[in-house]
Amino acid sequence: MEDNERINQQKSESNLSQKNKTLGLFKRLKISFISWVMENTVLILFIVTGLYGLGLLLFGLYNGVYLSELVGLYADLKIKESSDSYIISFYASAEQDYWFFVFIGIMAWFISFLSSRKEAKNDKLITKINHFFPEIDPSSAHMRYLEQKINELSCIADYVSRKVIISSFENNLIETQITVVTKLVNIHHNHDLTENFGEFYVTQDDAVKSKKPWGRLNMFIFDTPSMGSEELVKPQNFPADKFHEKYNIKLNREEVGTLSSNYSSWAEVRENSELTPAFFTRQYCFEIVNNTASRLKIRVSCTRHPDSVIILAPDKGMDAALVFKNIRPDEDSIIINVEEET
Repeated sequence: MEDNERINQQKSESNLSQKNKTLGLFKRLKISFISWVMENTVLILFIVTGLYGLGLLLFGLYNGVYLSELVGLYADLKIKESSDSYIISFYASAEQDYWFFVFIGIMAWFISFLSSRKEAKNDKLITKINHFFPEIDPSSAHMRYLEQKINELSCIADYVSRKVIISSFENNLIETQITVVTKLVNIHHNHDLTENFGEFYVTQDDAVKSKKPWGRLNMFIFDTPSMGSEELVKPQNFPADKFHEKYNIKLNREEVGTLSSNYSSWAEVRENSELTPAFFTRQYCFEIVNNTASRLKIRVSCTRHPDSVIILAPDKGMDAALVFKNIRPDEDSIIINVEEET
């Protein structure tokens, strides 16, 4: 008896669970449908208007009103041209109403489109910040500071590819050629970025001070659909101690740009190389090539990611690039240690 009650209870719970899943599925589908309708209202109105016009044409043709000058079509469809003044008047009036509402609809959409673009253009970020922090003076230095920080956070790197070519060893010094390609995205939906918050810097190790020059920037360009290709930093040798340059990020709302750079530098083998991303990075791909005559042991560590140890024979590269995800600026870093295996 108890076994039967337990089985019935299990069946009841199973049926209830299945019913809840079905209701949950219908609820999600309903929400998705409503969201789709709201996002595509203009498209739906155009489709409905087009279907109404097509229906009006077909019924008018069927009743011998529309396209009566196409005698051959009427003969093929066995349709007789209408002589009923009421029917002719009805369809003529319906056609006039249809084209009137089409014209009004197009004009309303056009005015709304221009208005939305103007509103988006005039919708300053300061207005949004002031909405959250109404006590801050819009003309104050504090407001400018908040605007700059939000702009910095709104420019993210969707993808970064860094290729490091180790070209030579010389008295515990290592020379590298580095190529970096970054896909930058402005995640603002209605605010352009024209800020000077891009930053590129390389610090000199004490052991390479005798090298003249100890490094060189060969290329630093930014390419966008709106502006084309622009050289942000001119090619030049690295000065003493460190090389540090700031550059402008110019991205339209929701625009994607490609930042490409190439540079070479000398560093001490015993010193770890540390990379700190300038932007929040969704995916960071790291590749190393050994172009020296030595066998190298390379350890790569990234915050919140497991360490990787790579052994590279002479004139060999990695089989697959390392991939790090969701790298945070000012909090995460990538550290590289290179040793020559004897």
